[in-house]
Amino acid sequence: MHTKRLEFLIWSFLLIFVFLYTTYFFSSGNFKKGFMGIMTIGLLAAIALWQRKSPLALPAPFAVLLYMFIFAAIGMGTFMGFYRFFGYDDLLHFISGVMSGYAAWFLLLKLEGDKAAEWLSRKFIIIYILAFVMAVAGLWELLEFAGDTFLSFNAQGRDHTDTMMDMFDGLLGGTLFCILFFYVRKKRRNGI
Repeated sequence: MHTKRLEFLIWSFLLIFVFLYTTYFFSSGNFKKGFMGIMTIGLLAAIALWQRKSPLALPAPFAVLLYMFIFAAIGMGTFMGFYRFFGYDDLLHFISGVMSGYAAWFLLLKLEGDKAAEWLSRKFIIIYILAFVMAVAGLWELLEFAGDTFLSFNAQGRDHTDTMMDMFDGLLGGTLFCILFFYVRKKRRNGI
């Protein structure tokens, strides 16, 4: 199946899923989760607009992974209660670190050209990717803090340890991305 079509189908499924759950939450009086659904629909609309209009549109396979991640985080985690399972939150933050590492690489290539890997040092690329990953993790934690503070969410569990572990999980994911990325690049250069 063509990846753009798959991207659209998964986006459509996710949009319908979130819409149905949002409607359910509002009708049952759970306005916090209903509002989370409205924000998710806004996020999905923003991603779709970005994918259609931006010169920095994400590759379709990565967009599909992003939609699947949103489903895991919002659909399964928030709506279906998976965050109650031990390690689920840590797993998602780890995966977001891997995905942020890829996003950092993608952005670097889009901004500096495909030859960037040849003229930038390996150490710089690693520092750049990990700094990008930590910036994304920090931004996410600020969003969680804002939701907890202003919208009475409970994303951080009122616990600084949770915030630090979430950022550490993201860093581990970014580190894994760097290791795998440079391993694959080395294999390609060696013709393996």
